[in-house]
Amino acid sequence: MTAFPAPTGAAGTKLRTRDREFGFTNVRSAALWKLRELLDPAFGAELALPPDDLLVADLTTPTWDITTGVSPKIKVEPKEDVAARLGRSPDRGDAVAMSLFADYLAASKLHAPGGQRYGRPTTQGLPATTTGPGRRITGVTARPTRDWAVQQARNLTSDLGIRIETLRFLLRDRDGKYGEAFDAVFQAEEMEILKSAPQAPRMNAHCERMIGSIRREALDHVLIMNEAHARHVLAAYERHYNEHRPHQARNQLPPDAHEQPAAAYGLSTSKVLRARILGGLINEYRYAA
Repeated sequence: MTAFPAPTGAAGTKLRTRDREFGFTNVRSAALWKLRELLDPAFGAELALPPDDLLVADLTTPTWDITTGVSPKIKVEPKEDVAARLGRSPDRGDAVAMSLFADYLAASKLHAPGGQRYGRPTTQGLPATTTGPGRRITGVTARPTRDWAVQQARNLTSDLGIRIETLRFLLRDRDGKYGEAFDAVFQAEEMEILKSAPQAPRMNAHCERMIGSIRREALDHVLIMNEAHARHVLAAYERHYNEHRPHQARNQLPPDAHEQPAAAYGLSTSKVLRARILGGLINEYRYAA
């Protein structure tokens, strides 16, 4: 793990705009401008922000100018001037911009394969379970503990009801949060506990694949603000994954579908309806009736 010092707003920077035309007078200007580029649909909109009025005000209030000289630079309005016009300090917007900027610097220095990751939350404290073809996300927390893991196990067995009788094994890793009390919940349902080898994620490939899908298709593109926001995003993704997302191994059926839909006649195949999930991050398409 490599640690990078957090940039300070008044420090200088050699970074330039995406088109390399302008530099920046300080790091705060660079951070806010990089966030602007990430949110610009013209550049592919790599990031989505939650519906937060204070955050929107903090990010849209600052003005900017271009300095004159041999090397023109972008100068964003000082924080003190923005605070005077807002009547409060734009701390929320600055915090988002600077945290994403730190991630941007880290990704640039590490040359991460597969592109940069902006504002990606950790999936620790996000237990994913595979029960038959469907996938379930049992809980979200910033501070996973043994007691919390046991409660998630109890919730899962309760939610499954009689379906748990069809399950014979629980495959898990050797994380210390999975103690004897956690195993006992499933052993009471006559399930055998199987532990994967240390540092061998491929031994639980189905769960690792699910976590990877969650990151690639949702969490890598959304700035998670708190646990409630995380629950909302993950619940929407779980619903899409189980009810609409086609799976090649199931003949393009979603996990919760048991058979292909009956052929319908009189549909207007020339008109397709799109349903936006998570503000358009994911789209679902259906023929209009």
